[in-house]
Amino acid sequence: MAALAPAVLAASAGCRGGEPTADGAAIEAVDVGEPIDSQIRPEEDERAEVRARGLLGVLPGDFPSDLWVYEPASIVDFGAAEPGRSYIALRTVAAPAEVSRRFQAEERKRGWQVAVVASTLLTFSKDGRLVEAELEQRGNETWIRIEYPSG
Repeated sequence: MAALAPAVLAASAGCRGGEPTADGAAIEAVDVGEPIDSQIRPEEDERAEVRARGLLGVLPGDFPSDLWVYEPASIVDFGAAEPGRSYIALRTVAAPAEVSRRFQAEERKRGWQVAVVASTLLTFSKDGRLVEAELEQRGNETWIRIEYPSG
C-alpha cells in the first residue's frame, strides 16, 4: 500500500484542468462548493406552531361537571390533595392575567361565586362547594392548579 501512494501522487501531479490524461482524455476542472447538508441554517428550520386545540388530556372522573376548564390547555397532572379534595394541573401558553380574566367570566356564567384572593389565586363557590385555582407563570407558560372537592 505504501508503494501505491507515490504512484498515485506522481500520476495526479501532472494533471490540471483541461490537460489530457495519460490516455489522452481531457480532465475538466470543476469547483465544488460546500455540500448543502453540511450547512446549518436555523432560519430555514420549520417551526412548531401552537394552535388552539382545546383541552389535551382526559379530566378525572370526579372533576365537577359544572366547572369550566381553561382552553387551550394540556393536563399535566392530577390526583388526591388533602383529605376529601382532588386537584388537576394544566398548562397553557396564555398569560396569567388572561387566564384569570377568562376563568372569572366563565365561572360566573355557570353560577359560581368568584373571589380573587390574589392576582394568582381565585376561589369559586357554589352549592357549598369550594374550588381554588392557582396560577403560576413558568417561562412562557401559565400553569393552573385547580383543587376541588372529591366525589
